[in-house]
Amino acid sequence: MSAFLNRFAIPFVGLKEGKHNFDYEITDLFFESFEMSEIKKGKLSATVVLDKQSGMLTLNFIIVGSVSIDCDVCLDEIIFPVNTGATLFVKLGAEYREETDEIIMIPASSNEINVAQYIYEYIHLALPIKRVHPSDSRGKSTCNPDMLKRLQDLTPKNNENTAWDALKDININ
Repeated sequence: MSAFLNRFAIPFVGLKEGKHNFDYEITDLFFESFEMSEIKKGKLSATVVLDKQSGMLTLNFIIVGSVSIDCDVCLDEIIFPVNTGATLFVKLGAEYREETDEIIMIPASSNEINVAQYIYEYIHLALPIKRVHPSDSRGKSTCNPDMLKRLQDLTPKNNENTAWDALKDININ
């Protein structure tokens, strides 16, 4: 984990039981700290409300802002809004273990929890599966027109033989 991401460590030892707020600004440097991140740019704010209880922590995440990713069709940049929340339950136990997507166990000897990976994952989960430019009011794609033309030029026409059609005509006997 990069030194930058150490800023996202929440020291919970010494905190009184109850709720504690931690606020983070998520910028391009955050995404650059993750190897091979598909998000290159972003401007978000993340609030983590830690509710400390005996033997357990509840972390409520609220993440709002926008990120920039590549369009699946034209590869130009798209800015997507992000407005998401999630809850993570952290039990103190013998060793680190993920019990479910929402429940983890960390060693009781731990004195902090780093929330950077969780913020990163929650942002990604808030994005649509298909990431394309929206259509305009007439239903026309707002993708890069030059790239759309290139893609159309490279698409085989219905009346042209494709490579598969040529393979079907091969006589194996």
